[in-house]
Amino acid sequence: MHISLPPPPFFLALDAGGTSTRATILDGSGKCLGYGRSGPGNPISSGFDRALTSLLEATQRALESTGGKASNWAGMTLAMAGGSTQLPQEKLTKAFELLGLRGKLMIDSDLLATYYSGTYHSDGYALVAGTGAVCARVRNYRLDRVVDGVGWLLGDEGSGFWLGHRAVRAVAADLDGRAPRTAITGPLLERLDIAISKATHEGRPAALQSLIQAVYALRPIELASFAVLVFEAARAGDVVAHSLLQRAGAALSRSLSTARIPEVKGPVVLGGSILSAGSVIDDELSGHLGDLHPVRVPDGLAGAALLALRHADLPVGKEVFERIAQSLGELRS
Repeated sequence: MHISLPPPPFFLALDAGGTSTRATILDGSGKCLGYGRSGPGNPISSGFDRALTSLLEATQRALESTGGKASNWAGMTLAMAGGSTQLPQEKLTKAFELLGLRGKLMIDSDLLATYYSGTYHSDGYALVAGTGAVCARVRNYRLDRVVDGVGWLLGDEGSGFWLGHRAVRAVAADLDGRAPRTAITGPLLERLDIAISKATHEGRPAALQSLIQAVYALRPIELASFAVLVFEAARAGDVVAHSLLQRAGAALSRSLSTARIPEVKGPVVLGGSILSAGSVIDDELSGHLGDLHPVRVPDGLAGAALLALRHADLPVGKEVFERIAQSLGELRS
């Protein structure tokens, strides 16, 4: 007699960031079967409705990429910025049910997801610098200490916003004659479609007046997009840009030093575009890493997948960790 067995349980893992959202579907062994990507998923910086749209779009694309293989849902794990974890779960659950996903929804910090994207060990550190910046000490699979990550108004020192904000200030000071010339000025004005000329407007350079109007028309968080110009100028030998990167590296090092304690030896997982750029920031950090062993990760999706299995009380040792990383890497490529 043929016995029809039910399909194995599947899990949805999401990593919702300030600029993009990533989703993967995996089975209980840690093999990732589907992958999807969409726009901003952080409700603090993008608003709940826009973030929800991104979460659903990434999930739908991950579902489509499995070719309809995934069913029998065992759970969903959503990793996002700590300040966003108190979201209305009922509304989120109902939205996922419209896609056919049913199961318990768990919301974790993106810091934990980033950390477990680089290691399966229970204790260590995560340092993340993207749009924002934050450092965490992890003990026994939980956040034990969090440093910075308090947003662009109160901190996020060394972040993309921090660099972009200071880049705009440096350009304004350059145009105003209050500070040295910088190679950031030309590319930044070009990006804002501002022409450099000798014209003036009510006693100040016309380009500066246009810069004022353009920058104040942006949402503050959009200044983070100018961080890349600092890296480009520094590579070209610009002293001002080099100094900004040094200061960013020093700020991130302070956060890591604040989180460190002798009882937790590491590893330290590095995440975010600012830390993946390969610059003088790395030089600043290296002096503070000591015996910590840095591991760089592209985002927190692998960690969100690992956390999804942990929530289901499934084993997440070295073999499972490596299976997640390998299968997810194949899907991305």
